[in-house]
Amino acid sequence: MTVKAPSTKQIKEPDIEALSDVDSGDFVSIHRDTLRAPRLNLVSLLLIVLCAMALAFLGFLSVPVPDVYEAIRTGTPVETQALFPYTAQVPFALFLGAVLGSILGSGAILIFLATGLLFLPLFTNGGGLMYLTEPGFPYFIGMLAGAFFCGRLMPWAYDQDRNIFLTFFKLIGMAVAAVLIVHGVGILGLGILLLTGQINLEALGHWSILLGAVPILYDLALATALLILVRPVRYLLWLVLY
Repeated sequence: MTVKAPSTKQIKEPDIEALSDVDSGDFVSIHRDTLRAPRLNLVSLLLIVLCAMALAFLGFLSVPVPDVYEAIRTGTPVETQALFPYTAQVPFALFLGAVLGSILGSGAILIFLATGLLFLPLFTNGGGLMYLTEPGFPYFIGMLAGAFFCGRLMPWAYDQDRNIFLTFFKLIGMAVAAVLIVHGVGILGLGILLLTGQINLEALGHWSILLGAVPILYDLALATALLILVRPVRYLLWLVLY
């Protein structure tokens, strides 16, 4: 009588190709998800509140930079110009719209505005409903419009993202257009304040230069840099936003 030797079970090796397909599929999912705006959930709601707080904080955080407008106007070297306090609220607002999407990004700015008008003095010169007649308030409305614009156009900027150069130039164009929207709405608001007698013609020229002509080049440069970072930031926040 022959005794059969116990059969040894073969150990299956992991299917390397299958594993690579899963990883590849996950990356494709992340890549596809980050083309669209984030969804609204508890985490994203908390994030827009934090972004609103950060936007308020930036209003009180100024960096002294040379007055490029005066250098261009007078034809003198930039380094000889007096420094003026620059705040990065405009580029950051556009960045919020691009990262969070038109709805959530605009929501963060609306929370900031509502809190400053109704509850806390979050604006540089105070707060309350009387701030509606301040020369700087139209630029807040412009930031809201610019953020919504960036959120709507982000998918367009990356619709052919295999072409890095095309995407790069789209982002530059989007930054330029968004900054012009902010300052265009700001100038329009100053015009309304002039027509309603809140400011005079001399004040209109003063605030147009101080709020518009002086910081606009810095807004353009910083907004372009921040919009280029939008997709990497969406990758980092994929787990909580998508």
